[in-house]
Amino acid sequence: PCTLELTLPGMSDAFSPRKSSLFFSCSWVYVLFCVLFFSFPLVSAWWDAGHMATALVAIKYLKSPQYLSDINPDVLANVNFALALFPPALVGPRVSDLVQTAPWPDDLKSVRLGGLDDWHFVNWIYNPTNISIDSSCLIAKHDKHGVEIPAINGYNTGNSNNVVWASAQLAQALDFCDNKDDNAPTCHGAPFAAGFALRYLSHLIGDMHQPLHCIVRYDKQTPHGDAGGNFIDVYVNGTKMKLHAYWDSCAQLLPDGTLTRPLSDESWAILEQFVEEAMRRAGPDSENPPKRPDETMSLVEVLQSFALESYQTASTMAYWNGEKTRQLADGDELDEAYQKAAKDAVYERIAHGGYRLAYLLRHFKTLPRPWGMDTTTTTTTTTTTA
Repeated sequence: PCTLELTLPGMSDAFSPRKSSLFFSCSWVYVLFCVLFFSFPLVSAWWDAGHMATALVAIKYLKSPQYLSDINPDVLANVNFALALFPPALVGPRVSDLVQTAPWPDDLKSVRLGGLDDWHFVNWIYNPTNISIDSSCLIAKHDKHGVEIPAINGYNTGNSNNVVWASAQLAQALDFCDNKDDNAPTCHGAPFAAGFALRYLSHLIGDMHQPLHCIVRYDKQTPHGDAGGNFIDVYVNGTKMKLHAYWDSCAQLLPDGTLTRPLSDESWAILEQFVEEAMRRAGPDSENPPKRPDETMSLVEVLQSFALESYQTASTMAYWNGEKTRQLADGDELDEAYQKAAKDAVYERIAHGGYRLAYLLRHFKTLPRPWGMDTTTTTTTTTTTA
């Protein structure tokens, strides 16, 4: 039995799901999720490897109190407890730890649960040639039938359905079920909220550090928007791919399929090597260390600052050819200078994203608490396990 506590900028102190036996008794949830997760193949997106790298960087920071001096020493054990609120029978054995669970929200997308797709990006407009944009038909993406899907421009990140807004909502959901006061009403949704929100928040912090998840370019080739490079084909060493996919592959440092869950010893070694290089280039002891967020800022402002860095990287580098003399166009070859700059940017975004995730999780705490007991009465709730 325990209580989990999370402290984030601009929020109150805690949320507290209790022991997870009630969750196990929800057999209909079991059945639904098991059908979804074991009936369809899984795909990936930073892709899986980039999300796992971000989470591994976070773990290294959470083990290093010299870099986060106010860290809770039990934070990793508490994170693992919260993740275990979703048992392997529900989510599969390959998503049991923070690293391997980081791609889980993309697993949901792969089983056609698309209602949360907009949580993964923000459509900040980039209009380098100042073309006329009809605000009534801003288009950020198309569905598989080619139907244009209207989208907000994303500037109002506090009230828009995007990665900044969703991350703030998830953090607030964790905070909502605060039962550390013995007189507080029991929040029976807390076990689900903890397992779900922690998984999604760790994933979305990775998404907002992928530059092309935080921008949409408008130009003559894509007058309705390019969906963060998804409508731009480029050639990488002779191979054709979407510009967005190139960045999702970590600039081909971790191509799709490089790391398959559950991770083998060889895959863990590859991931460790990549993370060590990222932290060497942009870690705490590098010339480009991540900066601790301004704690006078609200939670939304903190999250928005992370995403705005990605927008800056995309608008000043990702959409330009290697010499930065012209904008990338559909069909362009990514030259050597571009690929080098992209790899440098990827290492930085992964290293900084992992630090930010660790920063947000650093206060994760446990307190001894019974679970399944309504603290307003003396009646104990009887539960069964599946």
